[in-house]
Parts: sequence; structure tokens; C-alpha cells
Amino acid sequence: MLPRSELTKIIRPRLEETFEMIEARAQSSGMAHWRGAVWC
Repeated sequence: MLPRSELTKIIRPRLEETFEMIEARAQSSGMAHWRGAVWC
């Protein structure tokens, strides 16, 4: 089993890439102004 620190080193960059892709998609679709909006 991997130590938590090693797992974090693997997962964190993937999450950052995913959020960057979401941000780019939001900007290109004109939905960037919804960033940080709380959906109820």
C-alpha cells in the first residue's frame, strides 16, 4: 500500500489538470462568470 504522501503526489497534479480543463471549458462557453456560484 502507498503512503498517503505518495498518493497525494500522484493525485494532486491530475486534479489540477482537471480543474484547469474545466476552467478553460467554462471560459470558452461564456460560463466563467458562474465560477464560485453556489448551486442549491
